[in-house]
Amino acid sequence: MTQDQFIRALLTAAQEAGITAAEAYYQSEETLTVRAFEGAVDDYAVSTSGGLSLRGLVGGRMGSAYTEALDEQAVDMLVRGVLESAALITDEDEQFIFPGSPSYARLDAVGERGSAEEQIDFALSLEKIGKTLDPHVKRMGSYTGMQSVRETVRIVNTYGLDVQHVQDVCIAIAMAIADAPEQAAPAFHAAFKAQAWPEAAAFAKAAKEQGYDQIARLFEATSAAEQIHIGLEYALVSEMEPGYEKPAAPEAEGAQTDLNLITGANGEIFETSDMYPAFIKKAQEEGNNKAVQVFTRAKLAESVHAERYLAAYNDIDAADDDTFYLCPICGYIHKGEDFERCPICFCTKDKFRAF
Repeated sequence: MTQDQFIRALLTAAQEAGITAAEAYYQSEETLTVRAFEGAVDDYAVSTSGGLSLRGLVGGRMGSAYTEALDEQAVDMLVRGVLESAALITDEDEQFIFPGSPSYARLDAVGERGSAEEQIDFALSLEKIGKTLDPHVKRMGSYTGMQSVRETVRIVNTYGLDVQHVQDVCIAIAMAIADAPEQAAPAFHAAFKAQAWPEAAAFAKAAKEQGYDQIARLFEATSAAEQIHIGLEYALVSEMEPGYEKPAAPEAEGAQTDLNLITGANGEIFETSDMYPAFIKKAQEEGNNKAVQVFTRAKLAESVHAERYLAAYNDIDAADDDTFYLCPICGYIHKGEDFERCPICFCTKDKFRAF
């Protein structure tokens, strides 16, 4: 059963079972990871992951279910899961499935990733070049390499919406072990982080133009949070490599706000589940407690950013007037007034910036 056949069969079965409105959300990732160490490939991994969630309205209550298998048995399981979970909902707030926007701008985010052999050569060249950039660099860390990811997101609902977005993400990390008079320190070159804040700023502009004021404020708060992280990470690198210049941030463009929320959430989830854990592990290995704190706080803040994006997507047509508050220390974002201090770094509410 193809993905398209599965989704069509699923939505038909949902309506036949009395689910008045339903939405299928499919996401998959194809990932290639290459790490180089001492002139050889230290790690090579190819993985594919993905799954599909079904949300549906039953008697005005929202139920949901998830599967990683797209087969006939999963159709029955998902429909039954929506019916059973909806029956457990006691919240009386109005629930709805967003029908979709009238039109969507096409964003070409697919590039030429190159063959596996070319990506291996690139990872090996990172290590080779890294050793020549400064006389203090004696070797490159084991996390030197690259990761390429092709992400696919598709949303189909019973109102006729069927949109898909495919994007390629490529991350390169060069981790140098440098001999200095009093220390051997890892250089965490997180230049790709600079791409996050202009993207959020572009998404904020698009949301404001499309009439989503609260979501625009969320994107603005997230853009400011990413700049906090960039500043902290740049300070780390500058301590280890005096004279290191912060890379210029690339330009970014926004699309339809619902797609921007999903794109933003995917990026935050990647940073939470993959990027920062790798940084934290390496910092722990090197005994760099300051870096461990910076990366741990950023990881926790990014997980909250992802939650905020997904919540905004689910409530895109039912926005409230709540204010977003940004912690100036770690980039945590709180929604509403019900807090006294940051749960990550304990900064007090009076120091937060309102959006």
